[in-house]
Amino acid sequence: MHCESVVGTVQTRRPVELAALNVFIAEDEPMLLFSLEEILSELGCVVVGSATRVSEALAFAANQAFDVAVLDVSLADGVIDPVVSALTQRGIPVVVASGMSRGEAAERFCGAVMLQKPYRDRDLQLALIKALAQPKS
Repeated sequence: MHCESVVGTVQTRRPVELAALNVFIAEDEPMLLFSLEEILSELGCVVVGSATRVSEALAFAANQAFDVAVLDVSLADGVIDPVVSALTQRGIPVVVASGMSRGEAAERFCGAVMLQKPYRDRDLQLALIKALAQPKS
């Protein structure tokens, strides 16, 4: 299966509202988690849950309602692939933060918006907008 990279210029027909957006985070580095929560708060988003392990993320993904997920590619107990799959099946937009090459990440996480690490506040904002603008699966 060939996947187009969803990284690039954000073009939407209407503005995407981030205020009060319910976001789930999976990140196992405490400082990065704190920073991500702060950035999302400044954007007006509401962090409705976080996980540091794939097992926690899978449980949250299966049982909770939220608008979008921001997931680190690698957590304390493994890689995030099964969580991306579960969320994609539910039609929930996913942003995957990774240091891997964009081509590799785009193939591996088809349909997810890739956020290249290290990233800035604006990069995260644009990734969220792009994820929300994608058609639902």
